[in-house]
Parts: sequence; structure tokens; C-alpha cells
Amino acid sequence: MRRNAAFFSFVILCLCLLPVHGCTRVTDTQLPPAPAPQASVTAAISDAPEEFATSFSAFYNGTGLSLTVASPISSQIANQIFTQYEQLSRELNSSDETSAMFALNNSGQTVFTLTDAQAAILAEGLLCSERTEGAFDLTSEPLRSLWDFSGEFLEVPSEEEVSAALSLIDYQKLSLSENILTLSQERMQLNTADYFDGYAAALALDILKELDVASGVLSYGSLSLYFGDEDFVHNVSLTVPDGESVREIASVSVSNIAIAAAHCLEQYQQINGMLCHPFFDKNTGYPSQQGFTSVFVFSSSPTLAQTTAKACYSLTVESGKTLLSNLPSTNALWVMEDGSIVTSDGFSDWISITGD
Repeated sequence: MRRNAAFFSFVILCLCLLPVHGCTRVTDTQLPPAPAPQASVTAAISDAPEEFATSFSAFYNGTGLSLTVASPISSQIANQIFTQYEQLSRELNSSDETSAMFALNNSGQTVFTLTDAQAAILAEGLLCSERTEGAFDLTSEPLRSLWDFSGEFLEVPSEEEVSAALSLIDYQKLSLSENILTLSQERMQLNTADYFDGYAAALALDILKELDVASGVLSYGSLSLYFGDEDFVHNVSLTVPDGESVREIASVSVSNIAIAAAHCLEQYQQINGMLCHPFFDKNTGYPSQQGFTSVFVFSSSPTLAQTTAKACYSLTVESGKTLLSNLPSTNALWVMEDGSIVTSDGFSDWISITGD
């Protein structure tokens, strides 16, 4: 009998290097201690007499982590999931300054012997780069790190700095053979930050399945993974930033799917008439101006969902629709500057518009 998971109506909120050659083993890097996130039970709600939901939440390095399941589980399970995120981040996330990946990017080397985990995440990033035809690029770290949105005031980089960063970006200039990574150009850097949450969510799902957690929602930052048996349907509310609040723009019913959201009006500054936000047009090196303010990407692959959401900001909507037509089990919804909605060609059977 088909179960209705309406209580999972989940609101997606907007919520260089010295030129030294040689070979280095990243596992030798000494990392400082970092506290693991601890789960806290944030809600225990009942939608129907026979169904029960428990929610857990935590934070790590500014990223909100949450897990909501359709049956009661212990906080130890949630802690296991969230601790795995912290451990993975400290090895694989290029934006985590305690990570081995951050150390790799700042080592000045061009040849690396990787751990199995590092090789696996880079292979996934390389695959996503190929599938998005470089609109997402594994080597885009020089551009991502050039724009620092962490402070109160953004310092816009010079045209020379942007041009220098762009000259280092080309995923076809790296080689990954088993555990050996070779960069053919000095000062190249790898961007795992823009798909780390999706990659970590996929690994967490393996743990949840091993623990017989049948269905639920796992959210890391702006990436949410909806899982369950084939009869379990999640009713999801999509929202976008609207001044100091949020606005619902659509509702969808999904099963076993990841949704990645990217909103240029969530973290932004207006500088000299330019809207500056952390979603870049890889062709220009500057914040994208493609006529839309938000994009939601739906995919059976969490990493492909997250990388495609980034890739869409380097493409017009029409070019994005063409790209998506060639991706496996992946669709998107764009929110245009005038508030209208555009969807990819394969999306119409999924969506029910509830906003104006």
C-alpha cells in the first residue's frame, strides 16, 4: 500500500602555489584536531498513528547537517552519520582548511599519490566535469577561492587576477590513473568543495541502508537526499529567498532522488552595480548573469545534482536544458529574475506549481 510521507514536506532553503615538481603522499600531512559534530534531536512528530518521524541536526564548519527518518532511531546512528561527514571533510573537502585536500592544493606539487578515498572523490569530480562538458570543472578551485564571501565586505578581484585563475582551469589537463594524480600545469588546484556534500550524502546513504533505516531525508547544506522504498513518496516544497523571508515557488513529489539548490540571492553583495554572488560563469570568471536567480537540480546521483547546479550558472537556460537532456536521470527547475519558472524537458511529469 502506497504510503504518504507528507510529513516530510521539506523546505529547501537557501538555507596559489609555488611551482615545485615531484611526488608527495598526501596522507603524511599532519592535520590539527577538529571537533566532530554532535547530533541533537530537534523534533519528534507524528503524521499518522502508524508512522513516526525523528529529526536530528548538527553543524560542521558552517554547514547545516540534518537527518529525518520515518521510524525512531538512536542519536548514536545520527552521530555516526554526522561524524562520518566531519571525517570525510578533513580528508576530501577543498574548502576545509584542516583537510588533506586543502593541503594538496597548497603543496606546490604536480604529482600525488592519493589515498583510495581521495582517488574516489576525484574520479567522481572528473566524471561530473566530463558529463557537464566542463561547465562544472574539477580544476576550478583557483576561481572559487579567489572570491572570498566569508567577510562582511567582498573585495572584488582584479581582471588580471581573474584572468590568471581562468588560465589554470581545464580538467583535461589532469590525469588520474588509479591512485596517481598528475597535473600537467603548475599551480592548478582541485575543487571538491562544490560537490563534497553530494558525495558525502551518497556514502551516508550506504550506512543508513546497512542499518536498515528504510526511508527519510538527509540534508547537507543545500543538498537534500530523499530515500525510501519504491512506494515511499516525499512531498517537497521548493522555496527561494525573498527579501528577509522565503517564498514557495513549487511543490514536487519525489522518491529516491537528490535535490541540489543554488540561489544567487542568498549570499550576495551589490558592488558598483554588479550583483556579486558565489556562483560563477566559468567562461568569464565573474558571478553569473544568466537571467535566473535560483536553480534546483534533481538527480539520482547526489554528486551530479550538486555539480550540475553549479554548471547551470555557466550556461544560459536553453544551453542548460540541452545539457540536461544528455545527463542520466537528471532534471532542473529555474526561477527567472521575473519570478517565472522554466523546467527541463523531462521535468513536467514531476512538478505541481503552487505559486503564482
